[in-house]
Amino acid sequence: MKTTTLLSTLALVMIPVVSNAQQHVWRVNNTPGNPYDADYVDLPTAISLVPTGDTLHIEASTYSYGSINLTRHLVLIGPGYFLDVNMGLQASAIDARIDNLTFAAGSDTSTVMGLYVIGGSGVSIQTSNINFIRNRLNYGISIPNGTPRSNLYIQGNHIAGGISSGSTVQVSNLTISNNIMGSGFGGYPNTTTGVFTYNVTGQGSGFYGMTCANNIFRSGTTSVNDNVFHHNYFHNLHPVVPGTAN
Repeated sequence: MKTTTLLSTLALVMIPVVSNAQQHVWRVNNTPGNPYDADYVDLPTAISLVPTGDTLHIEASTYSYGSINLTRHLVLIGPGYFLDVNMGLQASAIDARIDNLTFAAGSDTSTVMGLYVIGGSGVSIQTSNINFIRNRLNYGISIPNGTPRSNLYIQGNHIAGGISSGSTVQVSNLTISNNIMGSGFGGYPNTTTGVFTYNVTGQGSGFYGMTCANNIFRSGTTSVNDNVFHHNYFHNLHPVVPGTAN
């Protein structure tokens, strides 16, 4: 009896190990001449060739990796942003830049983190179950009209612009948390549900069906229809927002 129990336990423990072993981490570095012996020098090529579910480590480079169109589940990880502000924490103070990023149909459950998005089109989220975490953007993030979307996580980013959703797209379980934004969030009535927490915004926002808590709104006008607002700080913002401890 003891032997049977032990073998069953070992089998259960080994299942996730075998599953994880099927995934792989690939290095991408577009420095001319490939002096660092990366697996790929072109990011779009790597995205098209590596198996679904794999991870791409996008290394520091002074050259942009171009515009990215994700159509499969992948994980993209860069070195982070503002590396020259916190010296000594990375092997290099150079970031990894891309022009624009589209989460297209088929890229559900993808994660992108640690990249610097420099292009004017910014990031377009056109599918569900997306994690966009700890990136820097020169412009903003859009959730354009189209099929319904759910489970979008936008967290810990530095966004020079704002975040906006289309006037008719249905978005549920949207989480916008711990971001610093030059602008705010733009939503429409009866289209969006989710939470907006621990953000710092530079301009007004339009909220409908959201829970907004523990944010700092620095300026502008905020629409509060059908929302739950509590424990926010408003600086030079009109009108006064109802709720608890605002």
